[in-house]
Amino acid sequence: MTGDENPLSRRTLLASGAALGVFLAGCSGTSDEPTPTTTPTPTPDGGNGPGGGTPTGTPTPTPAALESFDYPAGATRSGIDAARLLGTHEATVTDAGSVTVMVEEETTYENRTETLDRLDAFDSDSVYRRDVRDQVAERAWSPADESVTYVRMDVGDRRRYRIDDSGPGRSSIAGLEPFDALLAGAAWGEARAVVETLDGGTGVVYDATGVADEARLLELLSGQVVTDLTASVTVGAAGYVEEATYDLTVRRDGAVVARTATVTVTSLGETTVPEPSWANTARREGTRFDAGITSSEDFVRLELVNGADLPAQTTVLVTADRAGSAAVGETVTVGETVYAGFNEAGKLQVDVGSRPLTDVKLRGPVSVVVELGRFTLFRGRFDL
Repeated sequence: MTGDENPLSRRTLLASGAALGVFLAGCSGTSDEPTPTTTPTPTPDGGNGPGGGTPTGTPTPTPAALESFDYPAGATRSGIDAARLLGTHEATVTDAGSVTVMVEEETTYENRTETLDRLDAFDSDSVYRRDVRDQVAERAWSPADESVTYVRMDVGDRRRYRIDDSGPGRSSIAGLEPFDALLAGAAWGEARAVVETLDGGTGVVYDATGVADEARLLELLSGQVVTDLTASVTVGAAGYVEEATYDLTVRRDGAVVARTATVTVTSLGETTVPEPSWANTARREGTRFDAGITSSEDFVRLELVNGADLPAQTTVLVTADRAGSAAVGETVTVGETVYAGFNEAGKLQVDVGSRPLTDVKLRGPVSVVVELGRFTLFRGRFDL
């Protein structure tokens, strides 16, 4: 990746993210996206960039600029201390009180490609996430004065809501999760160039020179071995990682899997997260369960406590020391409880209002997912 290509990727990401937000807002007839500040416009500086102009962020390749740069804790002229830099970044973002983080990923398998577009944001009042993957769009909003997260799910022209007991948190957004694995997993060279950051300040660019901790990189993309890595980070003098990018290739069960990803941090201290226009609908119609494991530890218990009726084709998936799935088989209304457990043959049995005829104990951590077509209505994990 050349010096001129890297800043262009930041501008492309922000433009595509903004367009995506407009498209998604248009689906509901209103815009309830967080409102970051305006992205600075490119400024020419004598024709170093493509077409004779230099876009915002184009490196200024002068040793003097690198020597005099005001490096934040964890970054130096000679390289990066990943743990310390991540701590500096997290403290800076947390102290700012609000931020917008945009993520784009494209993962290529032998016979398909998957994309992810995500926007995370928080201010003093709430946390927001917009997640679009495989044509399924989820928006999650968690107000500070409530202990739940309201989720709107769109699949084409179909829509449902759910209410989660947890959701995206400020700490995970502030910590660049999971890009801390990139900082720790890559070996970083010395500072390469000084750039203008999106907030109008200055930053410094580092490129990966190899692999420092393969296990950490495999947290980004699972596999048995890393076969190729190209990565860079831009660290602002203000004390945060403004951009991280990587191209990572791994070998998984004999096949090659590759991922290209970019995360961009913007509008530090300037982001506003409004209450979505659909929040009251989610409060009324959002599927919510009181879920757990029975005292006899042989059944998953899912009491529907809020939301629309669940159709008979709603599926429960349970994974413990064995795995299985089954449809509930009848309509479930608020106040009714769904029980799921395995019989002696290892088949998952599901019943509404009463326990199935089985007494096989669940073992190990138990994961539970409730799905209606491509809508995820519940996801939980219980330790025994």
